[in-house]
Amino acid sequence: MFWILQRNFFNAQAFERLQDELQARGTPHAVVDLRMRDRLPLAIETVPELDIDGPVFVLGSSSLGQAARRKGWAPGYFDQGLDYRELLQHYADRMLNADAVVAPLDQAYWWRTRERLFVRPADDHKAFTGQVMHREDFESWRERVLALQRSGAWQALGGDDLVVLASPKDIHAEYRFHVVAHRVVTGSQYRLGRQSCLDARVDPRVRDYAQACVDTWSPNPAFCLDIADTPQGLKVLEINAINSSGFYASDLGRLVRAIDALDPEHESREHHEPEGSTP
Repeated sequence: MFWILQRNFFNAQAFERLQDELQARGTPHAVVDLRMRDRLPLAIETVPELDIDGPVFVLGSSSLGQAARRKGWAPGYFDQGLDYRELLQHYADRMLNADAVVAPLDQAYWWRTRERLFVRPADDHKAFTGQVMHREDFESWRERVLALQRSGAWQALGGDDLVVLASPKDIHAEYRFHVVAHRVVTGSQYRLGRQSCLDARVDPRVRDYAQACVDTWSPNPAFCLDIADTPQGLKVLEINAINSSGFYASDLGRLVRAIDALDPEHESREHHEPEGSTP
């Protein structure tokens, strides 16, 4: 597997850890910069020409994923099944926001007259950051977005874009798991309460829950699954493209081995890791 890494996308320490793992394994890789073809918001970003023969995996922005698709690099970038509606359909009551309503922004009138509501994009492009908003703040923000659209100004979010509306939830801790070939291969706690807290030591019950969710449905051969520990038990927060997701304290050696194993030539040479080992 040939890896292509986008420079300055991940934090410097994580990027260095990843490069160290790739070099230790002798995995071929290249670091690229995305360049704007024009100084326009919708310009297509380009990557340098690379002479690559065989499977390619990219790590970076969705723009790098689009470039990979244009160049025919495979497996490239995994971005199927990331629409929030699919998560609600497949994970149902496992979802933290199982009560969510998905609607276009211009039709997202205040739901159930709640004073506070959690709002996030329905797709994985993250046009805005998911957050809890008061009713007045949400209505004011929505009107500003729609007014900008009516003015003809370019913006990442428009009235026809889908948003998720749900009641606010209490969360004790949050975890990220890297899933490859229907298997949780590594994971990390990344939040405790409202504070950032990176910890590679993941409670086996959380990992087992993540694997149970994966066994229920996997949108891609590789993806990231975020799990929340809540007063109502463990719940699915969201799924993200593995190519663009932060590593936190995950074991990058395990991740590199798992991605390389998607290449049949590498798979035949890999030693099988013991079942039940913690990420």
